[in-house]
Parts: sequence; C-alpha cells; structure tokens
Amino acid sequence: MLQRVVHLLPRRVRAALRRVPILVRGYRWLQEGGLTRERGMFVLLVLASIGIGVAATFSETWFPASALVLIVLAGGLALRVRALSVLLVVVVAVLVADALRLASTGSARGSW
Repeated sequence: MLQRVVHLLPRRVRAALRRVPILVRGYRWLQEGGLTRERGMFVLLVLASIGIGVAATFSETWFPASALVLIVLAGGLALRVRALSVLLVVVVAVLVADALRLASTGSARGSW
C-alpha cells in the first residue's frame, strides 16, 4: 500500500503547502501517512458514502446510488473486517434512506 500520499504531489505544490500556516497541519498529517491508515481511510469512506447519499437527493443522474459499490469495493481493499462491517452498515442506511425517499415521492427509477 502507498505509505505517503504527499510524494505524489509536485515539488512546488508541496513547498506551497508548507508555507501556508493553515495547511501545515494537513500537510504533516498526509506526510505521516494519515490517509493510508485504517482510521483515516474509514472516515474518508464513511463521509464519501454519506455525501453520495445526500447528493443523490438532488441529482440522481450525477450521483446514483450505485456509486456506493465503489465505496464498498475500496473499503474491502483497505479496511479490516470490523471497520468494513461498520462501513457496510452505513452504506445500507444510506440505501434505505434513498429507498424511503423514493417511496415517499412515488417515483420509480427503473420504470419503462
């Protein structure tokens, strides 16, 4: 697994991140490998799944509920079993909320 995401950034971007006082903490977190740790990846995936669920209420064409499959796939590759099970519960909750919203509006996605 990639240990440090910071090395993927160009040198000038890294230098600019080190000069801005507000961004220094985030830069250090990335430099220490915070995103590649299980906790950071778990938080990122949970926020992404909730974000997709909220965005799906505004536009189903840009943010389909099937995009949550990518979240589960990334979680399956990066997380351990306990964190993955919690992520699956969050994804199921987002899907149930989406189904309830569709049932309340009376629209069906796959109708011909």
